[in-house]
Amino acid sequence: MPTVRVKDIDMYYEPHGSGTPLVHVGGLAGDARAWTRQIQWLSRHFQVLCFDNRGTGRSGCPDQPYSTKLFAEDTLGLMDALGIKRAHLYGISMGGCIVQEAALAQPDRVISLTINCSFAKLDRYGNRICENLINVYKTQGAKEAARHMTLYCYTPAYFNSHKDEIDAKEQAPGDANRPDHAFLPSARACIEH
Repeated sequence: MPTVRVKDIDMYYEPHGSGTPLVHVGGLAGDARAWTRQIQWLSRHFQVLCFDNRGTGRSGCPDQPYSTKLFAEDTLGLMDALGIKRAHLYGISMGGCIVQEAALAQPDRVISLTINCSFAKLDRYGNRICENLINVYKTQGAKEAARHMTLYCYTPAYFNSHKDEIDAKEQAPGDANRPDHAFLPSARACIEH
């Protein structure tokens, strides 16, 4: 399992393919495994770097407040640790917030920026989603929160037509065993972005 020390945590990462670096930054509760389909195709054209954010999957989970700026510092620190001077940055959902912060902090490191299903600031509706996820996680646990997240992450048509895929995601969330102090400040970071 490849890990490298970045600031105060060990970060899990996976390099795939060769060529110009493309750094994938995951969303709330996602880890490097969420990129499997994209990696298969993109690694034919790029050196794809995917990793587990702080508090997610196999990376460190310190008990402290998290922010999208802190996650961006982790992303840039991981690039430093791996000798990546410049890269295409691709972020999904919370990862889109993280790559925004990385690009603002060090624009010279960014070849291009792709922001997928993300936000510059949550509106009332987005805040309510995150607040609901926090409450479900606190009262019913990670697996029930994962069941709620799939309703927010997929359209009704996709949800209805991909039963096996959705059921598998709900039954085996990649980071269901992480401590509460990891998920909750990550969700709070989305609200505060």
